[in-house]
Amino acid sequence: MYQLKFKNNQNMKTRMQVLLALLCLLLCNTVLLAQEKRTVAGVVKDPRGAALASATIRETGTSNKTTSDANGAFSLKVKPGATIVISYVGYDDFTLKTGSGSSYTVTLQDKIGSVQDVVVTSLGVSKGKKALGYAQTTIKAEQLTETGTPNFATALYGKAPGVRIGATPGGATSSVNITIRGINSITGKTQPLIVLDGVPIRNGEANNSNYWGDQRLRGNGLLDINPEDIDNISILKGASAAALYGSEAVNGVVLVTTKSASKGKKGLGVDVNMNYSADDIAYLPRYQNVRGPGISKNVVDLGQSDDGFLYQDYNGSGVKDTRGVLGSSINFGPKFDGKPTLAWDGKIRPYVAQINNYAGLFRTANSSSVNVAISKASENASMRFSLTRQDNQGISLGADNTKNIAVFNGSFRLHPKFSTDLMVNYINQHTHNRPYSIDRLTNNFGGMMGRFDNADWYLAKYKTSKGYRYVTGRNTQSLTPAENIIWPGLRGDIMDYVWRVKEYNEDEYSNRVIASMTNNWQIIDNLRLRTRVSNDFTSMRTETKQSTEIPLAFGNSGYFGLNDYQNSLVYG
Repeated sequence: MYQLKFKNNQNMKTRMQVLLALLCLLLCNTVLLAQEKRTVAGVVKDPRGAALASATIRETGTSNKTTSDANGAFSLKVKPGATIVISYVGYDDFTLKTGSGSSYTVTLQDKIGSVQDVVVTSLGVSKGKKALGYAQTTIKAEQLTETGTPNFATALYGKAPGVRIGATPGGATSSVNITIRGINSITGKTQPLIVLDGVPIRNGEANNSNYWGDQRLRGNGLLDINPEDIDNISILKGASAAALYGSEAVNGVVLVTTKSASKGKKGLGVDVNMNYSADDIAYLPRYQNVRGPGISKNVVDLGQSDDGFLYQDYNGSGVKDTRGVLGSSINFGPKFDGKPTLAWDGKIRPYVAQINNYAGLFRTANSSSVNVAISKASENASMRFSLTRQDNQGISLGADNTKNIAVFNGSFRLHPKFSTDLMVNYINQHTHNRPYSIDRLTNNFGGMMGRFDNADWYLAKYKTSKGYRYVTGRNTQSLTPAENIIWPGLRGDIMDYVWRVKEYNEDEYSNRVIASMTNNWQIIDNLRLRTRVSNDFTSMRTETKQSTEIPLAFGNSGYFGLNDYQNSLVYG
């Protein structure tokens, strides 16, 4: 307070000068007070009510800005009446005109098209596509499960440009090769690194093209990932995208992010999904159905008569009066006429074309999957537990696979600046008789079935009535000589294939655990410390049983073997 005293003899001019000086002083104080900054605080959330960490809060027209902490809270000193803009990748910007209030709750809305605009990078950090320096493709869960395939890799067909999917035609247990933009290594290793929830897992190369070696179609590690538990897949195609994973990622990276409970949906949630699929063989050899096996006598004389048939003494009378066919893979023999003709299995049948005669070597593969997932979210924790049962068949006879899959995903906020994420993926699996390759059928004449031949005949004759391997020739040692195959027309490689498929049994019992723990510490607004440790452990026991082929009196045969396999991949 100012007190002014004037003598009576002061004139009016002096008073006016003093009052003007005081008025100027008051105006200066007001301007100074108006320029003082005030603190604006608040919380940033998404449409589902979950806090958004690392959102940018910026005062317009200035370089003054800050970011929200792990709880979405922020505090910023601004000029009175200033306008601030809150932004976050994947959400529309929010403009706020500050007034007399000092605390605000801001809810950002999803940006249209944000699913395609936001991607997950090597360390699990979300970024906008335009901010990346390499090619990247993201596939959402709906695209993977809409066909009901038990193998997520085959569901990638046509969904990722520049990515070639090569599936071995054996069903759910056969390997799938993923090649990103061609072969990148002179070592022959072409598979990308598979990263599950931020940690590399076992995959491996599966070579199913060894003609003289193992004829079973083997699988690789990525087959164990359940499509129902996948939230999205990101494929990183550039070398710079995989730099953080080292030389193992020279062929690119496939980032698999599993589903978790939504923090914005509080309470208990239950999801049930069921799938059924049936697979048939896609292509069979296409033949003419006019002529049977053989060739004209004036081209090659193989003992056939002028009509092209090879006549046999079927009843032992000494007279060759039963017509049969040549043991030839060439189908330029006599025209089909429906008359009785001797087949290689010793039965007389009408001489007609056997339509789709290869089809009996395969079957319709029926596969089913039942998935039940329970999720629960609260303010400081979110959890999702999933159970899946898969029953899969291969198109190869006797090829079966069963899987029991349990997945747990949890996130726990132990402190406003500290959180822990847990992921456990357990796969219990039994595979009975992986499918056999048909290379030996299609790559030589011994596997070419003629038009007067049928897979059902092989299935009926591949073993004797005493359970031993089929016997060919009249004078070959056998306990059942009357059952020996002596007539022309048998395709040896087909019969060998049937024997192996039916009598070589292999059972794989495996248990696999993929687990990881991630700790996040928000030290300051723009500095976060993350530690992560994981282990991918596989234990597998294989039993191999091969039936006895000949009686013990004629020699030793048959086989039984046990094999144990363990693999552990630790990452930290």
